Amino acid sequence: MFYCENKSDFIFKQGDQASSYFIIEKGECEVIINGEKKKTLQHGEGFGELALLYGAPRSASVKSIGICGLWAIDRNTFKKAIADIVHREYNENRSFIEKIKFFSKIMQIF
Repeated sequence: MFYCENKSDFIFKQGDQASSYFIIEKGECEVIINGEKKKTLQHGEGFGELALLYGAPRSASVKSIGICGLWAIDRNTFKKAIADIVHREYNENRSFIEKIKFFSKIMQIF
C-alpha cells in the first residue's frame, strides 16, 4: 500500500482505466456519475474495486473535498488479497459442510 494526499481535485475520472483501490484515511470524497453527485464517502470507506476486479473503465468520478488522505493498493496486490479471502472462505465453508451428515453423500461427488 502507498499513501497519497489530494486537495480538492479528482482522484480519478469516469472512464479512466483502473490501477488502484483507495481507502480514505482523512477527509471526504464525492462520487460523481455523469456529472451528478451521487454520494459522499468518509473516513474508513473504500472505493475503486469494481473497475479493478473486472478490468473495466471507472464507472464514476471521485473527487476529494478539501484535503483528503488516502491509502491505495495496486491492482495485482488487490486481486491477490481478494483471491486469498475467497479461497479461505471456500475452505471454511467446505469444512463446515463436510461435518454435516446430510451433505456427506453430495460431497463424495465432488
